[in-house]
Amino acid sequence: MSILLSHWSAPPGVLIPAAISLLLYEVGLYRMNGGYNRPAGRGSAKRHSRSQQRWLFVGGVGAAVAALVSPLDYWSGIYFWVHMIQHMVLLFLAAPLVVLGAPWLPMMRGLPAALRIPLLRWIYRSGGGQTLRTGLRWAGRPVAAAVGFDLVIGFWHLPVMFDATLHYQLIHDLEHMSFLAVGMWFWGQVVGSYPYSPRLDYFRRIWVISGVMFPNWALAIGMAYAAHPWYGAYGDIAGRHMSLINDQNLAGAIMWVVPMISLGIGAFWCLNKWLAKDADEDERLAELIGRTRLDSGIRVGETG
Repeated sequence: MSILLSHWSAPPGVLIPAAISLLLYEVGLYRMNGGYNRPAGRGSAKRHSRSQQRWLFVGGVGAAVAALVSPLDYWSGIYFWVHMIQHMVLLFLAAPLVVLGAPWLPMMRGLPAALRIPLLRWIYRSGGGQTLRTGLRWAGRPVAAAVGFDLVIGFWHLPVMFDATLHYQLIHDLEHMSFLAVGMWFWGQVVGSYPYSPRLDYFRRIWVISGVMFPNWALAIGMAYAAHPWYGAYGDIAGRHMSLINDQNLAGAIMWVVPMISLGIGAFWCLNKWLAKDADEDERLAELIGRTRLDSGIRVGETG
């Protein structure tokens, strides 16, 4: 029990951005809903949907904060396999929950008008804003999201970079920020995040998932079956009770298995949506054919 109750931290670089994000979201949601005490009626279904998204967003922020302030963060500096769990929480739990929470419009509405209006003018009327929109359109390409995800994961698991995260806190923080960012970038292409919609249909989104799953497997299998440790920085840490190679093999197994849960759920969700859409189209086609035949029969009867 002491493992769970001790070694909590309160890094301002984590808690302050999380608190600001939640505050902007709550204020923006309040404004979009017209106040919490607005009577039911027109728009109540949309407010209910926003309420569901709200809890998803809060859950995503909470998962990210827990990964970075709980004992998980402390033990990640001692054991590689705990460090891997921390990464999995950011990439495959916090990131998809934040994306499903669709926080972009509420957070924008949550900004004070003195900030929001000049920001929107800059985005839509300035040359810098044009460059930003062009970059976002490029980033909205599914292949770019999958490749970017794989490159970031591969980059931080290079021995020189991974060891650096254990020696320098700033580099460690950048690693976590990049994981959360590319996680949201990737999951946005899979499940969408209003008002942004994926460019691919549901079936082709499964290929985007595969583009992340298989490279992840290759890296994880390499770790799990390596005969020698890849990362030497953990060997300099006192108080360890696990060999470097066993620690790395366990981390590889975690990286191999855990993403399959989130990615598998995402793939089955896309497949179900694709099949349901096909079924709806078949039903509409059958209804159209039936109406055409009925109209033809009526015309023949009238002619006779």
